[in-house]
Amino acid sequence: MFSDESIWKDAPIVYTDGACSRNGYQGAKVAFLDRASFVNVKNLQIKAGYGVFWGYDHPDNTCGPVHGAPTNNRGELLAVDVALKQAIRNNMSCIIVRTDSQLLMKSLDIYMEKWKRKKWKTSSGESVKNQDLIRSIDDSTQRIHVKFEYVAGHSGVAGNEEADKLARLGAQ
Repeated sequence: MFSDESIWKDAPIVYTDGACSRNGYQGAKVAFLDRASFVNVKNLQIKAGYGVFWGYDHPDNTCGPVHGAPTNNRGELLAVDVALKQAIRNNMSCIIVRTDSQLLMKSLDIYMEKWKRKKWKTSSGESVKNQDLIRSIDDSTQRIHVKFEYVAGHSGVAGNEEADKLARLGAQ
């Protein structure tokens, strides 16, 4: 991080978001009951997506599906990963990433250094979820200066609302 806050004055701002239908269910089987008898059992189609919004009509606005575990958190991380790679590709020296994910903020700001020291294990000894994306984001932050800012979701912040629309589109 820079001690001189003036470098952020003209930094590009990108909004990122993730979306998931029935977040956390991962294709669980559901039994539909009709008057105490099983009528149908089917696999739910769980889809997740990510959205990256740079500005209206910006050529780098993008969205897509989440591969791997279809969760909102994975979508949030993938959106940041994509945005950072775009910024690096476009030779940006610094970037402000705005997200509505408090978990993402904590993961990158607080937990990541602990996970690295513990060889990517949680305090309970389990492997860190979404480690591939978190490591990729960490690698990117070694190549570009990044400032993460939290914005409240669904609060009327235009960039965040657009990133949300893109993420939902990516989940279709």
